Parts: sequence; structure tokens; C-alpha cells
Amino acid sequence: MPPTHICTQPTSPCITIDGTNDDEALRNARIAFYGPSGIGPLHDTTSQAVTNLLTCLSPGGSLGRVMMVGHGSPGKIMTGSGAVANDLDKRIEFGNFNRWKITVRRLRSQTTELTFCSCDTGADVKGAKLLMKVANHIEATVSGFTGQIFIDATGTITCEPGGYWQHAYPGIDLPPVPAPIHHFEEVVDLRLKYGEEYRTVKIKDVRAVSFSDVGEGKLVFSLTGEAAQKLVGTINFAEPSEIDGAPLALNTGTLRIKYLIDEKPDERTFTVYNDRLLFDQSTPNTFYFASPDLAKLLDKYRSEFR
Repeated sequence: MPPTHICTQPTSPCITIDGTNDDEALRNARIAFYGPSGIGPLHDTTSQAVTNLLTCLSPGGSLGRVMMVGHGSPGKIMTGSGAVANDLDKRIEFGNFNRWKITVRRLRSQTTELTFCSCDTGADVKGAKLLMKVANHIEATVSGFTGQIFIDATGTITCEPGGYWQHAYPGIDLPPVPAPIHHFEEVVDLRLKYGEEYRTVKIKDVRAVSFSDVGEGKLVFSLTGEAAQKLVGTINFAEPSEIDGAPLALNTGTLRIKYLIDEKPDERTFTVYNDRLLFDQSTPNTFYFASPDLAKLLDKYRSEFR
């Protein structure tokens, strides 16, 4: 049975989901919101998303609450490109207003609230600006979550602790709320899963890290020694989070860590989401949250090495 709430936010009978193929989180979202068949409105553009919502609303002839489901990041939701932000016409964000203003305006006078069901979309200054921009444009409440939203293959939804729904109302300023900040002591070791058990890798045994872009996987930068250890230390590897499902977040890169364990070389590859969450590709459900310092270092090295 479809959920009635997402992280305390009521759902809507009018829902449209990014139809990108071969995307785990979106495939799971279809089960969550449309039931076992997974059959319901899908979109591959912003225009199709709006059309789907208006089609759902039209039989009743009255105002209603609507929801778009897709991958997101602060101030952004994808509307047809899955977890990769590679098409300006398949996203709604503050910076591409001219590409969606006419399309999204069609919701004016048709809905009382538009919910963006996606990761981090309502977070930070960018999130507040986007929600206010859309709310003023369609003259309705617009809501976005500040944290990660995970959905598993059974349709079960898990919300990041500390996540918060931001609600923007037409004509009212919305104070920014940051994405949840995960505080942790200085990391002196890494807990990595081998089989059913976690094993410890000392931070001094981290030898190198490399970071690759999404898409073609082009290497952006590589670090060794203390520089590599400093970057790894911004990630809470001491406290893995076992979460079933996949996040509705943007894939922002791939991090590979080389290290010694039992005096033998080994390595792990992690998918990076929104520059603040890592998924261990060697295990089915192991995630690690990072401090805001990870995003700062990634931005720094992206600028220096490009």
C-alpha cells in the first residue's frame, strides 16, 4: 500500500516520477507510490511532469496537492535525467528559471501544494531560493526536504535523521536550513565491511585516493600520503550506516581509496552522492556520511586539477 507520509510530509494522490530506466531509486519509487505493479505516470522532461500532474487533477476539477519524484541536490530536482545532472531542460533549479518558467506556470491556480520528493532539494541557501521562486511563480506552497530519502525494493522509505521539510509560501521569505550535519570525532580508522563483518583500516594505512567524474568516469584528481588521509578524514568511516535502498540524490562522482590491511594492499570504490554521502560498492547497503569539509575539498581539487 502506498505510504501516506514521507518523512512526516503527507503524500498526494497526484504523483509523477522521473522515468529514467535502470535507476534503482526511481524503480523502487514506482513500487512505493504505485504499488506492486509499479505502473503509474512517468516523465522524462519537466513539461511531461507538469502535464502528468494536471491530467491527474483534471477529473475532480478542483485544487489539489501534487508531487514530483526525482533525484535532487540543494536547490535542484531532476525531471528526466535520473541521478545525473546532464541536461538543463530536465531539471528545475533556481539557475535555469527561463527553461522551466512557462511550463511550471501551468500549475498556477491548479494546485495548493507542490512537493519535491528528492534528496536535499530544500537544503541550504540554494534550496530556500528555489522553493521561494517556484512558490511565487505558481502561487502555491512548495515543499522540499533538506536530507536524504532512501527507497528500497519493497517500497519502504527511510529518511536521514535530522532531515527537515522546508515549506515556501508565496510572498514570504524562507530562511535557509542546512542539510543535516554529521558531527564526529577525528577519524583515526575506517570500518569497512568484509563479508558479514567489519574490519578496521588505520588512517595511516590509507595510501591514495582518486576521484572520478560521473558519466564517462574521467579521472578528476588523485592524492597520496597525508593529502589522501586528510580527505578520507572528512568522511565518518568509523560509523557506517546500514540503510536498505538507494537515495534520491545526485551522483556527483566516484571515490577510490587504496589502503593496506593485514599489511597487504587493497582498495574500495564508493559512489558519492551530493558530495556528502558515500555508498560502498562492495556491499549492498553500507553508506557513510561526510562532514561539510568533504564538499569543500572536492570543490577545491576540482578547481585545481581542471
